[in-house]
Amino acid sequence: MLIRLNGNKLNHLADGTFSSLKQLQRLDLSSNQLRAVKKGMLQGLQAIDNLQLDHNEITCMEAEAINGLNRLEIIRLHDNQFVCDCRLLWLAKYLKLHPFLGLNARCQDADTLSHKDITSLMDDEKQCNSMDIDDIDYTCNVPVCPYPCTCFNGVVDCKDKDLVEIPRNIPDTTIELRLEKNRISEISPKIFSHLKKLRRLDISNNLISTIYPDSFTGLKSLNSLLLNANKLVCVRDDTFRGLEKLSLLSLYDNKLKTLVNNTFAPLKNIQTLHLARNPFICDCHLRWLNAYLREKKIETSGVRCAGPRRMAKRKFGVLNDRRFRCRSRIEFEQTAYSNQCEVQCPKGCTCDGTTVICRGLQLQEIPNDIPAFTTAL
Repeated sequence: MLIRLNGNKLNHLADGTFSSLKQLQRLDLSSNQLRAVKKGMLQGLQAIDNLQLDHNEITCMEAEAINGLNRLEIIRLHDNQFVCDCRLLWLAKYLKLHPFLGLNARCQDADTLSHKDITSLMDDEKQCNSMDIDDIDYTCNVPVCPYPCTCFNGVVDCKDKDLVEIPRNIPDTTIELRLEKNRISEISPKIFSHLKKLRRLDISNNLISTIYPDSFTGLKSLNSLLLNANKLVCVRDDTFRGLEKLSLLSLYDNKLKTLVNNTFAPLKNIQTLHLARNPFICDCHLRWLNAYLREKKIETSGVRCAGPRRMAKRKFGVLNDRRFRCRSRIEFEQTAYSNQCEVQCPKGCTCDGTTVICRGLQLQEIPNDIPAFTTAL
């Protein structure tokens, strides 16, 4: 009996996956994305004599994984990413006792054993045996890559995978996370809170309209955040709280008409800010931003005003602050509630920014809960 699963994108196999296949003799798992061989993965394969695990991303293999596989005549382990520390001493001994198995299985970590045969670990046997056995963790605690993404060297690449939400099982060792060109519509609270090492987050070219107060909680190492080309209409003043190491922020090409004062106050190390291609209303509520950009000189995308008409196409950071004024109550209320991102839309109507659409509802009276900042009804 033969099963060929080679040439796929398998990165994890649950314990007991093959436990019912008592007569299986050959299993080909080569050319996948497996990162570890854990003790329950091959459970029940007593009849197997040919096991192919080559051309994966395996860094660790537990000793119990091949317990009971006494009929093995071929096991292929070459072209993997084995980390040759004391946890793999058992494998070095096993391959030494079975010289025709696991040919060309090599270490790939960046120490003195790099690219050497795994049996070279036998040279360190004395050092390993001198260690307190309780100090050695023999289990393979290798993070699982979220489907359908790819993971390599701290980069989790989920670009252009037609995702509608952010994966929940992103490895906590992730340094760069690529989520651009998907259909993600919101960033849930604390979704990234375990990613303490994350330095770059690209979530551009999505459908994001909602960012919650705690969406970026825990990202203390983040230095680049790309939110460009989304559907953002509102950003709270506490959205970027805790991102003290952030040096680049892109809000380019969204639907922002205003930003509340102190939005960027938590960003102590910000060096580059992209705000262009937003329909900013340059009234009294954005006077602070004009002064901020004139002082900081960090906006490099050429952000300009979209309205009111007297300010259209004027460039931020070079205008006199007095030009940013609200001439009437209507102008004042148009952007006065920019920090209230949860807008209560009248029942049955739809709200898009400051536009409320109640067309074709057979209304007998005008709703009394139309948002005060509505500019088009």
